[in-house]
Amino acid sequence: MINLKKINIWILFMILSTTVYSQNKTEKTHDFDDKNNQKLIQHSSNNMAKTQNTKWHEKEYAKKPKIRVRLGKDIIIKGKVARKDIIKSIKMKINQIRSCYHRELNKNPNLIGKINIKWIINLDGKTKSTKIIKSSLKNKDLYKCIKTKMKRWNTKIQKTKTTKVFFSFTFTYN
Repeated sequence: MINLKKINIWILFMILSTTVYSQNKTEKTHDFDDKNNQKLIQHSSNNMAKTQNTKWHEKEYAKKPKIRVRLGKDIIIKGKVARKDIIKSIKMKINQIRSCYHRELNKNPNLIGKINIKWIINLDGKTKSTKIIKSSLKNKDLYKCIKTKMKRWNTKIQKTKTTKVFFSFTFTYN
């Protein structure tokens, strides 16, 4: 009989302890889920507030516009250099110009237009000077960035005399 009492007490103890354990476990799980849900709700409301008061380029979930910098077809070359070599040289470096435009577009989202440039190339193929002849953009920081990038350009084209190139870039995004 004593053994039966011990077994019954042990069984009762196990039943009670598992019931208490399962209740504690479910309570903790619910507390954990409530905390996560509150964090998710708070996070999503913060993002909503953030996106309502920002510009297109600052939104986390906004589709980024495709930035386009196109070389104009109105290229005038004064010198003995093939047109295709000049076009190739400019197109190889157009990403530098695109980065300038992208930086200024973040400051001014309405920046769209065209720039006409005079580019003088030395005999060794390095840039002698650049000048913005005409522009519809009216952005001095963009002009400065373009001039700085173009001063580092090296065409690696052998020439007999200095070459002057007149061309344009068109800046758009969609």
